[in-house]
Amino acid sequence: MTTLQNPVTGEAGESNSIKFPAVGTGILVGLVGFDGYQQTDYDTDELKTWKDGSPMMGTKITGVAWESTGAEIGPKDDRTPTVEGSQVAIFVEGSKFYAWRDASAEAAKANHVYEVGDLIWFGCTGTTPATNPKHDDRKDYGAKIDKPTAEHAELVAQCQAAYQTASAIPVAAPANTAPF
Repeated sequence: MTTLQNPVTGEAGESNSIKFPAVGTGILVGLVGFDGYQQTDYDTDELKTWKDGSPMMGTKITGVAWESTGAEIGPKDDRTPTVEGSQVAIFVEGSKFYAWRDASAEAAKANHVYEVGDLIWFGCTGTTPATNPKHDDRKDYGAKIDKPTAEHAELVAQCQAAYQTASAIPVAAPANTAPF
């Protein structure tokens, strides 16, 4: 994970991973950046690979929380509500990938070029029944990408500060993690 400075507290630390515990929960963040990461198998905790041995990559969206409707951070047994201005991460894999792919395609149609401070909404929009009784129902997600308005000036400033801090930390370049 990328270590970044929290724009509210000034403390260094890893971004808080967002969880969407129920249908209707969501979060609006200001974009700080993207990172690629190798996905981990849910059952074995081993790194996932494709049949040809290449790593199965995901996209991590790092942002600054602006508004939340029930989104949470933290491990399953110790989740807390998100705090406006805190740095958070959305790990795009599984069914979140499709929401991100579709939102990115819509943004591309509008000739949208990603910039620090862009608004990204992500949320749980429904569920699909599990085919295996041992599994929970699959969550369905929605996403939207938009440009900030004048009312988001403070959020954009926080995103730019977090980006500058992250840019000062040397990290390896991620593999191609384009969502489309």
